[in-house]
Amino acid sequence: MDWIGELWRSLRFIVSRQQFERDLDEEMRLHTELRQQEHRNMGIDQDSAQYKAQRRFGNDTLLKEVSREMWGWILFERVALDLRYALRTMRKSPGFTAIAVLSLALGIGANTAIFTFVNAALLKPQPYPHPDRIIALVEHHPKYGITLVHPRSS
Repeated sequence: MDWIGELWRSLRFIVSRQQFERDLDEEMRLHTELRQQEHRNMGIDQDSAQYKAQRRFGNDTLLKEVSREMWGWILFERVALDLRYALRTMRKSPGFTAIAVLSLALGIGANTAIFTFVNAALLKPQPYPHPDRIIALVEHHPKYGITLVHPRSS
């Protein structure tokens, strides 16, 4: 049942992302200020205390990224960003987009046609009784230059 809680938490994050971002910024600011206050209580001047607190706390951007990965579905967010970027790029170069889409359509169509033929001819069993016993008789008439193939069942 723990996965239900994780799912609910992730959905809540997607819906109220801005609130989570504000809360994260506030919490990080609070931690930095607490560390800064500790240094001030040790008798260190304001600028040095702020510098030491920031160094001790670490890289804000990296910590935010790690927190975001724990909150949400980072994979889906990255895919969404990639899709938006791809759509923007395709809108900027419609000629390239048309050629790429046409190439994909032809490739998919050819692949589908070939697979359909191979599936019907080789993979599916033939619609005859005892298809493994089917033979073909070949008749060759050299006088007329004709070769006839007669499929027969033995």
